[in-house]
Amino acid sequence: MDVRCQFCGALRFQREQLNCCLNGKVSLHPLQEYPENLRLLFDTNGAEGSNFRQNIRNYNSAFAFASFGANIRPPPGRGPYCFRLQGQTYHYASNLHADDPEERRYGQLYILKSNEAIQTRANAHENANCLVSAFQKINEAMNNNPYAAAYHNMRAIEQQEQERAVIENMPPRQVTMQFIPGPDRRRYNNPTGNEVAAIFVGNDGSPPMYRDIVVDPIGLQRHWIAYISCHPDPMVYPVLFANGEPGWSINMPHVEHSGFI
Repeated sequence: MDVRCQFCGALRFQREQLNCCLNGKVSLHPLQEYPENLRLLFDTNGAEGSNFRQNIRNYNSAFAFASFGANIRPPPGRGPYCFRLQGQTYHYASNLHADDPEERRYGQLYILKSNEAIQTRANAHENANCLVSAFQKINEAMNNNPYAAAYHNMRAIEQQEQERAVIENMPPRQVTMQFIPGPDRRRYNNPTGNEVAAIFVGNDGSPPMYRDIVVDPIGLQRHWIAYISCHPDPMVYPVLFANGEPGWSINMPHVEHSGFI
């Protein structure tokens, strides 16, 4: 990849004809500074860095806020590794609490205390080859992630409602978190928890504009994330989008006018 786009600077292959930015019509804001703890895991050649790179999919999945699903169909025969999918990919967000505390996954781990969450991830059988020290570094980087903050906020409001219900001797009101379709892309600072999700208290529902992704307190139902949403990338790949930068969406504006892609 040695051909650089004259508009956005993206690299592509010599014979690649893909127009990456519509001849400069789409201008992406520069990414925020990558967390130093994560950068060291990528760059250093010690035992910890090597283990992280060898098991990066496990580390990423351990901190993901949403699941990735697809019909994976490796090509037949021998040859270099090829990740091939058949059909559509799916992304799902879980509810705030797991029905079985031993089966906590995804966003459910972000409402635990840091040490408990790290130990839960390390004890998972699929993470047997991962290092606790690497989990600790990733966890520190996630402290500034807006999606982690959103789950923390929902849990805090849920606890407030439970305490209020005890004082008033009434059933607690329902708490629901719904992810906003997309933060303002004109902003150059990182999104916050309040900017990626809205938390509603009560049983009257929420405005239709906020029904992009719904997170309920508990239940078996998983919530599908639309592929045109800006949330799948930062929620499924937190190791790459550690600061919670929004991914592609249909609401990305063109540079020369206020139209959308």
